[in-house]
Amino acid sequence: GLGAAEGGVVLQALRLACSLMMGPAFRSCAALWDDAAVARCLYVLENSLLWEVVQRAADTLSQALVLDCSTAGDEVPLGTRPDGKGVVRLMASEGLVAVLTHRLGELASAVAVEVEPSADAGEGDPETALLSALCLADSFLAALAESSGSDSGAPRLPLADDIPPLATACLRVLAFVGRPEVVAAALELLSSLFDWESATDRAPPEGLLDSASSSDATTIAPQVRACLGGTLGPGIIEKLAFFLQDKAGGEEDQEQEEDSVVVTALWLLDLAPWQSVAEHREGLVPVVGSLLQAAGRPGSSGPGIEVLSRTFLRRL
Repeated sequence: GLGAAEGGVVLQALRLACSLMMGPAFRSCAALWDDAAVARCLYVLENSLLWEVVQRAADTLSQALVLDCSTAGDEVPLGTRPDGKGVVRLMASEGLVAVLTHRLGELASAVAVEVEPSADAGEGDPETALLSALCLADSFLAALAESSGSDSGAPRLPLADDIPPLATACLRVLAFVGRPEVVAAALELLSSLFDWESATDRAPPEGLLDSASSSDATTIAPQVRACLGGTLGPGIIEKLAFFLQDKAGGEEDQEQEEDSVVVTALWLLDLAPWQSVAEHREGLVPVVGSLLQAAGRPGSSGPGIEVLSRTFLRRL
């Protein structure tokens, strides 16, 4: 099914494969996430012209990551999986990050064009495909970080080549997509990218926080500054401001798990031209105030408020 030339057949095969991998019978379906199957899903993810196929391929690869991580060291035989490279290593060697970066850009552009997909043709919804692709990228980074921490021979991303383009793709998603869950997923991925770089001994020079955020020492910051200072900047800034205001009005019991998303959005605004951010200052003050009040609370994963510059906080 996955090797068929017809998109409809591949789509049905991906739907079935993902359902089986998510069910209790996954141990008897190891061939669905062995090296050959994962490689085929990666090929489909990179080359399919149907957005629903891209979505299902991303979902299937995400589930393969879950199974690969959850069954590591399992004594129960898992078919051909133990003899392979491991899903994380295979995805890294096949350039998954570069593939996702390219597809995120294509999907964001498809949303910007605002062409209604044809259900009969199986094209699918580009925003739904975006959500799946963003979640796959975030899951892959988390699995890769865990693999790198536990195995000195595990692959690592070439940050200078992979991270900035992926960050730029996330910014394009923020520019063109209005669906709240997709915006949140893009911010989650940016948070993970910042975490990845923060864990690679890129400590800022002493005193940097007096005028700039601690993230200025990363390779992401120049990309963010260039994008937010360009033609896409005003729209992204306005969207982030409204997004943060909506979060500020959410339930308190959800705040802790969403802290990383809120801080990442503020970090983007910290790197944006102040004259554009100042227009939204009134709505941002309560958001920052809530974070400062919660500073003593156990932190969530992702960057904390300490990544924001003092200048930015004083202006607010």
